[in-house]
Amino acid sequence: MQGIELIKGEERITGLIESGVVSLNLTVVSSNEKEEIFLNLSGRNATTNERLVWQEEELKLGDEFVVRVVDKVESSLPIKIDNSTPDDLILQGKLRAYSALKKELEQAGLI
Repeated sequence: MQGIELIKGEERITGLIESGVVSLNLTVVSSNEKEEIFLNLSGRNATTNERLVWQEEELKLGDEFVVRVVDKVESSLPIKIDNSTPDDLILQGKLRAYSALKKELEQAGLI
């Protein structure tokens, strides 16, 4: 079974799903106030519709890691398992975006 292995220092985390999707995302969030970079190794099990998260963290300048495509039998234990449907996740994302934009407008004195 192919998957993604993330190596950071001595830590090795492997994301594998027999039937589903595994993805590694690096997200940069920029605003007038700050810049943040997030790493997320997660996936969705097509059989159970569960979202599995193996790694979620904010990166700092200078952080280094290695990403390998692997063919293994065992996955690392996920740090989080979520049964939310894709519609629930879209709504959660919209609420986070709304809250962030509202805060930015309040800080600028526009609302």
